[in-house]
Amino acid sequence: MGKRIETTVQRIISGGIGLARLGGKVLLVKGALPGERVTAEIIREKRDYCEASVLEVKDPSSSRIVPPCPWYGTCGGCDFQFASPEYQIELKRQMLIDALRRGTGIQLDPADLPMASGTPWGYRRRVRLARDPETGCLGFRKKQSHKVVPVDSCMVLHESLQAYVGSQGTEEQVALFAGDAHVSVGSRAAAVTLENSAGQRHTFALDARVFFQSNLTLMPAVIDFVQQHPCGGRAIDLYSGVGTFAAFLADCYEEVTAVERDDRCLAYAAQNLPGHIQFFTESVESWMKQGHVGRIGRLVADPPRSGLHADAVRQIMRWKPETIVYISCSPVTCFRDLKRFISGGYRLDHLMGADFYPQTAHIECAAFLRRATRSTTVSHS
Repeated sequence: MGKRIETTVQRIISGGIGLARLGGKVLLVKGALPGERVTAEIIREKRDYCEASVLEVKDPSSSRIVPPCPWYGTCGGCDFQFASPEYQIELKRQMLIDALRRGTGIQLDPADLPMASGTPWGYRRRVRLARDPETGCLGFRKKQSHKVVPVDSCMVLHESLQAYVGSQGTEEQVALFAGDAHVSVGSRAAAVTLENSAGQRHTFALDARVFFQSNLTLMPAVIDFVQQHPCGGRAIDLYSGVGTFAAFLADCYEEVTAVERDDRCLAYAAQNLPGHIQFFTESVESWMKQGHVGRIGRLVADPPRSGLHADAVRQIMRWKPETIVYISCSPVTCFRDLKRFISGGYRLDHLMGADFYPQTAHIECAAFLRRATRSTTVSHS
């Protein structure tokens, strides 16, 4: 058993971890909310910081709740159910503001950071279930373990996926996606329809093996963000998946290019997108070596968690697109890349947070950048 200490948490940082102080060191406390006085156990100690987990909350926040899921703390899926859904959104706003300041030096007022949010339960349409080798039942992995938790329902899953939880399976893992009319199991195709606030609609074919956003309730807000202030010229969609953003960009731009290395995604994109969109099935870094691509009005990038390679950032800046929309599942790498763009002559016009995964500390964001003139200063809003 590690050393026990009593401390007061100051704020929440990326990953939903409470930050406190222990002597001259930073103390990272899992399971605590800002302002709470807790008894915690040191689980790891480094030269300049310590990690701890909560043993007892002595002075709880008014926003702390009892996690409603009976498997919370055992199942590895959710890690934020001890905070009310409303407070989770505010904490994630603070996490984004903190990450933005650390990554770019920009200090944003909370009132200037909109947060897209939806229903806190029953939202998740994409999931991977694991088979328990002893019982044959499908469930979720335990925290930091390959063992399977014996569950028979999940509060964050879409209603059409509930029947699969706890059912008998024959494969080690089962990938599922809840489409409009039926569930995609593995490679079986399904269709899902998205719509923006202007009523433009597109239907996408896909299956559970390819990436597609799990929470569709927030997609209209993100699509509106991607489409805002169209400025003509060519639109480029990097890491385009099955063509979600490219389809809506085609409503605003006459020439659209979609780049995606996963050939399964591009096979679906060919079905989903209008004929005037160009497809390239290769990595973004490889495709960029083609050189000059003409005037770019809008460049959309939705990279993996690792963000953009530094060479990709440099190439984008050489192309000088009028506007850049950066969609990210990792604020830390997003703001690292934004700092590079800002240093290269872009300004941050708008930033939006998106609570795609309620009951978890995960957060996504979207940044809108515009190529600045010499007289333009970096926008902080």
